Amino acid sequence: MLLPACTGKRLKFFLIVEGIMKSKILLLSISLLVSDLTFSQTIQWSQKQDLPGSYRNGSAAACNGKVYFMGGYCESTPERFENSNFEYDPETDSWSEKIVMPTGRSNFTLVTANNKIYAIGGDPFSGKHEMYDPMKDAWTNLAPLPTPRQHVYGTVLNGKIYVIGGLQQVNDSELPSQWSYNNISVKNEVYDIEGDKWIEKAPMPTPRHGTQSISANDKIYVIGGMGEEKNIWKSLFVVEMYDPQTDKWETKTSLPEPRDGFGMFAINKKIFIVGGFNGESVVNSVLVYDTEKDSWTKATDFPNEKNGSAGAALVGDTIYIIGGCDNKYRAYSFTFAGKVK
Repeated sequence: MLLPACTGKRLKFFLIVEGIMKSKILLLSISLLVSDLTFSQTIQWSQKQDLPGSYRNGSAAACNGKVYFMGGYCESTPERFENSNFEYDPETDSWSEKIVMPTGRSNFTLVTANNKIYAIGGDPFSGKHEMYDPMKDAWTNLAPLPTPRQHVYGTVLNGKIYVIGGLQQVNDSELPSQWSYNNISVKNEVYDIEGDKWIEKAPMPTPRHGTQSISANDKIYVIGGMGEEKNIWKSLFVVEMYDPQTDKWETKTSLPEPRDGFGMFAINKKIFIVGGFNGESVVNSVLVYDTEKDSWTKATDFPNEKNGSAGAALVGDTIYIIGGCDNKYRAYSFTFAGKVK
């Protein structure tokens, strides 16, 4: 861009204006890209019984036909890291309290395997690993995560739990304001359920945290998240696939827009991304990734206009989105069910 002869202050002004215009053009381009996606999937949404409290940054999992929501931040209590454990019964549309987690936490992974639920890692830089047995309503301590991490999520494949990425502590005296790119992990640590032991596998190519991972077609897909060198909280477009058979990673088609803090599910070889943050605000759009075509389309929007950092679980072909927050991180108590058509 040619600038007229001007003082340093005028030059600075023109550069600021140019930067603002470029930012607006970029956001407009992202918006157009998402709006141009083909609408390929219908989801019939309905609102269900609210959680007993308003929670964000908790985690959810389905087990034995029921949904469990645990941990996070609660608006009505002073504790920063909740250890709550609520069970939702789809048949009666009701919530009930269960025995609490031994460790209060948020931004952790909650996964189901062999009719048990595993709570791993979380804020504050936890390596705690605890198993919940819904039939006994009891908890058991298991081998801790070798690299304590928060803003971390995992998935289950063939009897193993994969915990990938996240934030790890660099030194004991760190405050959140001091966290940097060095805190972002590429670790790929795998828990052998039968042997109660951890094994380290090939690291993720792109350092990131707050991402979601899911298994589909005997592969693991790690989608979105946060973490650039200049801003570790910036949402990302990145999609990478891990093959446990070869212990290798492959880059796949990027998200149509950057995302973190979303709900994610795999149904019929397709991966659904519900809501979350797009780098600028909380969104309600639902994106669908076809694992066979390596392409993105859209589905019916989530009914709550602003919803990020919610718990998410899948029962059959019904999606559950629980709690979460708005742009100002004010927590919700909502429970929504989405039937995929």
